[in-house]
Amino acid sequence: MTAVIEIFVYPLAWPTHIQWAAMLLVLLCRGPGALSLDDHTSLHERLERIGQDWVTFERFPGYWLVPGLIAGALVAGALIMLAVRLTGVTRWFMIGGVGLLLGSAMGMEFVQGLLVAAGESGPIYVLVLHLEELGENCGVLLMLAAAARSVLISRATDAFSLRYQR
Repeated sequence: MTAVIEIFVYPLAWPTHIQWAAMLLVLLCRGPGALSLDDHTSLHERLERIGQDWVTFERFPGYWLVPGLIAGALVAGALIMLAVRLTGVTRWFMIGGVGLLLGSAMGMEFVQGLLVAAGESGPIYVLVLHLEELGENCGVLLMLAAAARSVLISRATDAFSLRYQR
């Protein structure tokens, strides 16, 4: 998609093309690492064991929710503090992204746990699973859009300048 836009929509924007190509080259050579959406959005799934160490309930469908709620509250608090500094559409991208990511991670995963506890592992469970992952990834993309909108990259005669804009 990026290549189509660069070739057909903005064919003469070579400085932008070079920036995108450089980022692509880094990702291809080193992998996504800390930028991996899948790694960040599946954190709550790894908290199951910790939750089981902290509390025990009969037929509790989502032990990860216990530490996940704490981690989610901390992350939401930090990102909302950031969103307060932002303005306009950028602020709403951040707030919407945080809400969608954490709502999908906590809410939809809890629904999945209830379905599993009720013995449902068929199409309804699969649909909820895909909705959860879609919501998480869309939330992260909204937050990335907010980050991209809040940074201004400009080029001087022989250097690039990176500035924060609200």
